[in-house]
Amino acid sequence: MCSPEPEPALTKRTLLSWSSGKDSAWSLYLLRQQSEYEIVGLLTTFNQEANRVAMHALRRSLVEAQAKAAGLPLWPWICRGHAQMQT
Repeated sequence: MCSPEPEPALTKRTLLSWSSGKDSAWSLYLLRQQSEYEIVGLLTTFNQEANRVAMHALRRSLVEAQAKAAGLPLWPWICRGHAQMQT
């Protein structure tokens, strides 16, 4: 009697919101430990005028270097004007 082959596990293709800080790096590390997720890119919001990360004001070139070191494409989101957090 033959047993059916198990179905391949489906992974969730995921963009990780990347602020360039330690919490983003820790999230990437943890997600890469799980076979459930396939991280396909880093999504980062940049301020258009300053060309820096909207959250931490890190230069775009440094974020590009982070993405390259992680082996992932950077998905930039350009924020026009001054984004404000609402409470």
